[in-house]
Amino acid sequence: MGVGSVGATLPGGDQNDLAVHLDTDAVTVPTMIYEDHQVEWADREKRRFGDKWGALQQYTEEALPVPIRPARIETPEDLACYRPPDPPGSLTGIRRAFNLAV
Repeated sequence: MGVGSVGATLPGGDQNDLAVHLDTDAVTVPTMIYEDHQVEWADREKRRFGDKWGALQQYTEEALPVPIRPARIETPEDLACYRPPDPPGSLTGIRRAFNLAV
């Protein structure tokens, strides 16, 4: 990542590198932050996209997108048809955060 205050402090680092550098008892696991190629754009102009969980999200002026329509599982049929995303890529940040604590 290396952007914003993290990039200014630790070029090429991420939020967890900054937490270690500052000797804080915190880690971040950005499992809901997406690169452009990881989303299905519903409306680029309005900055709305479908995420890997089936939710419709929208970028705001803040750093993170917000869900404007969550993935819906309301009936047994919805559940039978729902396919969660492949988790291995999602677990990378969680594993790294765990290794920082060990």
